[in-house]
Amino acid sequence: VLPAVRFDSAEAFLNSRIVLRGAGEGRVEAVVSSESLLNHLERRIPALRIDRLTLDRDAARLEGTLVLGGATTRVRAEAGAMIEDGRRLVLDRPRLYVNDVEASASLLAIAVGLLTPLLDLDSDLGLGEYVYMTETVIGDGQVTVRGRFRIPSAMREGPRVR
Repeated sequence: VLPAVRFDSAEAFLNSRIVLRGAGEGRVEAVVSSESLLNHLERRIPALRIDRLTLDRDAARLEGTLVLGGATTRVRAEAGAMIEDGRRLVLDRPRLYVNDVEASASLLAIAVGLLTPLLDLDSDLGLGEYVYMTETVIGDGQVTVRGRFRIPSAMREGPRVR
């Protein structure tokens, strides 16, 4: 929902392009399915093969294998998610088990470093000027991120829409 949108109607009609001239602040919500999150995690850590990923009760839980140098290791992990500075989605309360033994603090720090941030609005999406994340909820097989959306007043042209 983005109130008070102003755009150049002549530009839209003549050139099939929407040029935004301004807008009020609105709400934004993004929903990420467990399948999308699974694909994202496996792309971030190619040696990880996830057998099971569940998203419920404010935590993500995964079970899988990590293949390094030909050796296969069973891993289990769980974590919540939280918003950092309105721009980054990061892990919260992470726990990692390797072959059913809780990982050391240093190994956990390495794993968290590989995955954090899960999402950075600036570097991943280029939306840092537009979106400010305020809330994240994990449950019912999805991650929901909510926030505020605004178009900066200095913006002259918007994305091309056909």
